[in-house]
Amino acid sequence: MPQPKTFSGHRVGEYELVSRIGIGGMGIVYEGRHPIIGKRVAVKVLKAKLSQDPVFVERFVSEARAVNEARHRGIVDIFGFGQLPDGSHYFVMEYLEGQGFERIVKERAPLPATEVLLYAEQICAALHAAHTANVIHRDIKPSNLFLVDTGREPPYVKLLDFGIAKLGGGVSVTTQTGVAVGTPDYMSPEQAKGGEVSAQSDIYALGCVMFELLTGRHVFLGNNDVEVIVKHVQEAPPHVADLRPDVPAQVDQLVWWMLKKEASERPLSCELLGRACQSLRQRLEGGPAPRPSQPSLIPAPSPAPPGRTLHTPAPLPQKPATSEHALADELLAGEPVELSKPKAPKKSGGGGGLVAFGALAVLVAGGGYAWWRYGALLAAPAVEPAPLAAPEPAPVVVPAPVVAAPPTPEPVRPAPKPKRPRKVIPAGTVITKEQLFQRVFFLEKRLGATGDTDGVLLQQLSEARVAAKKAATNDERVEVARQLDEIEVLLAP
Repeated sequence: MPQPKTFSGHRVGEYELVSRIGIGGMGIVYEGRHPIIGKRVAVKVLKAKLSQDPVFVERFVSEARAVNEARHRGIVDIFGFGQLPDGSHYFVMEYLEGQGFERIVKERAPLPATEVLLYAEQICAALHAAHTANVIHRDIKPSNLFLVDTGREPPYVKLLDFGIAKLGGGVSVTTQTGVAVGTPDYMSPEQAKGGEVSAQSDIYALGCVMFELLTGRHVFLGNNDVEVIVKHVQEAPPHVADLRPDVPAQVDQLVWWMLKKEASERPLSCELLGRACQSLRQRLEGGPAPRPSQPSLIPAPSPAPPGRTLHTPAPLPQKPATSEHALADELLAGEPVELSKPKAPKKSGGGGGLVAFGALAVLVAGGGYAWWRYGALLAAPAVEPAPLAAPEPAPVVVPAPVVAAPPTPEPVRPAPKPKRPRKVIPAGTVITKEQLFQRVFFLEKRLGATGDTDGVLLQQLSEARVAAKKAATNDERVEVARQLDEIEVLLAP
């Protein structure tokens, strides 16, 4: 594999590039220094090939724009932007010393609950600043979190890589409706299905990170990324306490709250979640818990069972769960919480198992994965068997009178299998070249798996790829999409 071009020794704006720090999906990061005052910076250079693609350039610019919108101590600062003579784009950001959370997980997990709560508290503060500025990160994971150690103050967490962030509540520059982006191990159910993301999507991903820090493993395990995504959509997560019985029960319940399948059932905001983390941490450390600054409008919590305290974990009783808002108030007020295992995710009708999957194609972006979804990601959890009823006494059998056998009916011929309907592209649909290329790639993979020998479909895909490259208008791209729909129908079993 050819090595990426290096800019070490070159000058970028006011800074000289000293050495390469790392390589991501979109760019290469260098250490830079000011030749006179010696200030150290990090310079992220978009790969030359991607600099020729306006979609990736816009994604690169959106990262700098998202960071500038948020402006928080816990978010890496970007303060310079430009273009190199060969056309490669770059931006200049602060240089960080410390270690990434990927390394922390690998070397130290599982971590103490108080340490995890402190990190979550700091991440919540940074995310709250981003959400207040209408920026959803969408890729919270250990490799995008960095523990800064300046040597002059206690270490603190920085949030990195807003390369696939969603700005302003509208359609992101990196995706459109029906397209999922993110990293499978930390992807919320709505994000995995290509739905609308919100602050609760980042909260779900943070819950996955906390679970990993507390247990040393991902929430869901699978043989491949698609299987993991299905579990995020379909299965209830394990409890932290099932893997680490020493973790306080309220910490276990807090993480479960963050991992609710329905976004509306998760914490209302990172501000609320951060205060809950702070309250639990201070109580575990033996300090006073902060009281709410104003009277709560949430109903008073149910009384806790006798003898239950935060510091003595106990098996979670099978009792109705307190409401999520009551849980938050109890955590903030420092009172014991009546805990129970929350209900399993809602079941959808129509039988068990997977109903259908659309096409997924992987695109490495900003150190993470970008998952492009063509079709529906549908999953239905298996229906739980009904409880066994008490056996009834066997009825008395009375012989039936002998009657003549009815005439044998004519065999019923099975109805012919209906043809698969052709897909219809709604009027006004906007399709990008990137979507077409990703879909061609996926169909080629499917075709290779079928062992096609006549080469007819392969030739059609090749022609569709050429047409996608030449398509200059949206109408032309829609026509290419129709061609790909026809090929997909021919590939269907």
